[in-house]
Amino acid sequence: MIWFVILLAQTVWCRDCPQILPSTQIYIPVGVTKPITLAAKNLPQPQSGQRNYECVFHIQGETHSVPALRFNSTSIQCQKTAVSKTR
Repeated sequence: MIWFVILLAQTVWCRDCPQILPSTQIYIPVGVTKPITLAAKNLPQPQSGQRNYECVFHIQGETHSVPALRFNSTSIQCQKTAVSKTR
C-alpha cells in the first residue's frame, strides 16, 4: 500500500485572524476516500452570497480541491479527500 503525506503549512501568526492550527502529518492511503478534520481558530461563518470553505492540497506537483464543512469557529472538515497514484 502506498501512502501520501499531507503537510499543513502554518499561517502567519495573528491573534484574531482565521487560521488552520499546526498539526501532525496526515497519512492517506492511495485509493481511500476519507474526510480530514482540522483544528482552526477564528473561522467566520460564511455570509449569504459568499462561497463556502474548501481545502486545497498540493500533492506531487498537482493541485486538488475538495469542499469543506465549517463545524464551528475551531473546526473544519475537508470532505471526500482522496489521493490517487500519479507516478
